[in-house]
Amino acid sequence: MTETFSVPEMRTHHSNLQAVDSSTQDVVGRAQDTGIGDWKMYGIFASPIVCPILMLGDQLHGRTIDELGRVSATVTEGFGTTADLYDATEQSNVDLAKSITAELASMREATGR
Repeated sequence: MTETFSVPEMRTHHSNLQAVDSSTQDVVGRAQDTGIGDWKMYGIFASPIVCPILMLGDQLHGRTIDELGRVSATVTEGFGTTADLYDATEQSNVDLAKSITAELASMREATGR
């Protein structure tokens, strides 16, 4: 079984990840700007029960959204770094192959073969 990969396909995938990450960061920013609202919204009888529950949910939601933003940014950055490393490795392999080819050609000339 032969596994292959394409650096241009990795770059395309990284670009797609960047678009998703951008949207995710937008959601994170918008979520940070929201809240449960004023206690008057829930009334004098319901607010002592509803507000603490909603505040807890809002805190958990906020942390979850923040973590989602961090994960998205980390995955996107990591994939970009991986694509850079693959690209550098491929270029190094090409350069090495050219060097070996040139050395072999030089040896052929020296031996007359």
